[in-house]
Amino acid sequence: MPTLSELERPAMEPASRPPASLGDCIEALYDAVGDDARFREALASFCDHFDASAAIFMMPPDAQGIQTLATRGVSPASLTEYHNHFFAHDSWRLAAQAQGLLQPGYVARGCDIVDPEALRVSYFGREFLAHAQIKDILTGVTAPLEPQGTDCAIVSFHRASAQPGWFDRRLVGRLREVLPDLGRALRLHRRIAPQVAMADTLEGMFEDLDVPMLFVNERGHLMRGNRQAQAACRTGHPLQLTLGGTLMAHTAAGWQPLARLMAALSQAPTVRHMLLDQDQTPVVLTLRQVHGPTPALLAGQVDDTVHAVATLRSSSADVLEALASHYGLTPAELRTARHVLDGLPAESIADLLGVKLSTVRTHIGHLLAKTGARRQTELVARLRGGGLRA
Repeated sequence: MPTLSELERPAMEPASRPPASLGDCIEALYDAVGDDARFREALASFCDHFDASAAIFMMPPDAQGIQTLATRGVSPASLTEYHNHFFAHDSWRLAAQAQGLLQPGYVARGCDIVDPEALRVSYFGREFLAHAQIKDILTGVTAPLEPQGTDCAIVSFHRASAQPGWFDRRLVGRLREVLPDLGRALRLHRRIAPQVAMADTLEGMFEDLDVPMLFVNERGHLMRGNRQAQAACRTGHPLQLTLGGTLMAHTAAGWQPLARLMAALSQAPTVRHMLLDQDQTPVVLTLRQVHGPTPALLAGQVDDTVHAVATLRSSSADVLEALASHYGLTPAELRTARHVLDGLPAESIADLLGVKLSTVRTHIGHLLAKTGARRQTELVARLRGGGLRA
């Protein structure tokens, strides 16, 4: 089975010699109209002038669903999950929409639309932004893409979690100045390069992902999987595909139908399950509800309703999140567990978390009890996925 790594190739590599000024960026964008690869590269060059890690053009949906042009720094797996699940939970979009702000010419920082602390603890913040390492956005709404139309595009620049602070307020004015040119260039590009439709732009990314990704219906039948997912199924671990097309998952309790693991989606938009590879290595199965119409990647290919998009990952962060769900850890216990995994003593954990030493010891006691570990070394092994208790 191929390695289930977290390496997800960015949508493109940064331009080797970005234009020196905003005027040069705009000229390069117009010059690239009609050439999808060059257009994305030209769009990426704006990031340097907005102190951004990535940029996205989100176009009006059509029969194929939402359409997006993404630059460097945008994970294809995150982009696919966003369109099929997180778009419906996007706190920034929902807040701006509720306030009637998404009008042509509107420009704002994400931190001005939604309180950063409220965003951090929201479902969108915890499940998407934290994993995609996005802290803030600078977004603008273009004029309608058609002469007498009403559909506008949304241009968004991303500020990475590693970057200090939020977008500078002065950048709002800068984006407002170039927004008309961005909209005109996009309108021309969309007319000349119809292949920009999301179904086409995501097709290659989906197949080439290093992360196994699958679309399934409510009965747990495989509707489509990328190459990595198909390889995982062929090996028979941690997923098996029956002759009838039903997916089975290898859990600590043995093989179970995927439909049974998906049942929790009626209570929560995302569920995680710990699966075991053929050598008992823990792998996290993340299931997210698919919202809206049939995903663009499946349009015209299936007759059934897509229920969930599933990914398999084996990073320590994903494993720990899944273990927290598996053992029923509280948020405080999970924070303590992260530091226990780092090998820190209780005294250092208390200092880092700003709590009493007795509180940390209580949390460690709960961790031992919930995981069935008898001592801290065994607890560390369980938290790393070894000796997972059913």
